[in-house]
Amino acid sequence: MDMKKCSFCEKNNLADMLYCGYCGKKFITKSVLKTFFALTHDELTALAPVPTKPKPKPVPAPKPLPSKPMPSPSKDFEIYNGNLKMYLGNDEYIVIPDRVKCIAVEAFKYCAFIKSITIPDSVKSIGDGAFWKCESLTSVNLPYGIINISDGSFLDCESLKNILIPDSVKLIKEGAFEGCSRLEKMVIPKSVTFIHDYAFHNCLSLRSVTILGGTTRIGEKTFDGCDKLTVSCPAGSYAESYCRYNNIKYTTIG
Repeated sequence: MDMKKCSFCEKNNLADMLYCGYCGKKFITKSVLKTFFALTHDELTALAPVPTKPKPKPVPAPKPLPSKPMPSPSKDFEIYNGNLKMYLGNDEYIVIPDRVKCIAVEAFKYCAFIKSITIPDSVKSIGDGAFWKCESLTSVNLPYGIINISDGSFLDCESLKNILIPDSVKLIKEGAFEGCSRLEKMVIPKSVTFIHDYAFHNCLSLRSVTILGGTTRIGEKTFDGCDKLTVSCPAGSYAESYCRYNNIKYTTIG
C-alpha cells in the first residue's frame, strides 16, 4: 500500500514509513528518527504547521433605549376638562394622552379590537365598565394613583392575561374582573382593604391569587367559578379565614 510521506521525509527522500510522532498525521522513516530527534527547537518549529488565528466574533450593536410610546391621535378621543368620555378610533394599541385625568363610565365599552392600553400617570380614576367587553385586550397597565378599580371595569375582557395592580389601590369593586376567562394570576397589594362581590367571578383560568395581607373584607362569590385557584395569604389573616370558610384552596406565606 502506498503511503504519503511527511515534509521531512519528502525533503530527505526516505522510505520505510513509521507513524510520525511529531505531526501526528504524516509518516517518517526509521532511518531518520535519530536525525529527527536531534533537530533543534528552531528546526522543529519550522516543520510545524503555522497556527491560524480564530476570526474575531462580531460585536453586537447596542440595543436602542426604549422610547416612551407616542399618544394615540387626539381626534380618536372625546375629552372634556380632562375627562375621557369616549374612544372614537379603531386602533389595536392605545396610548391615552397625558392630559386625561379620568376615564369615564363605559368609555371603551365594546371596543373588541383593542389589544393593549397604556394609561398615563395623570389618570386618577376609572369609571364603571370603562373597558367592558374589550374582548381582545390582553394587557393593560394601571398607573400609581388609582384608588379604586370600579364596578365591572374589565368585565368580560376574555383575553386579558396580564394586569398589575399598583399599591395605591384600596378597593377592587364588584365584578371588576368578572368573566376574564384567560386571567391566570393576580397579586393584590397590601393597600387593598376590600375585594367586593364577584370581583373575580368566572375567571376560569385563574390559578394563583396572592393577597399580601391588608385585606380585611372579601365579598360574596368573589372567586366563584375559579375552580383552578389557589390563594396565597399570610397565616392568621382575614384572607386565610375567608378561604377556609368558603372551601377555597390556599397556602400561607410569610
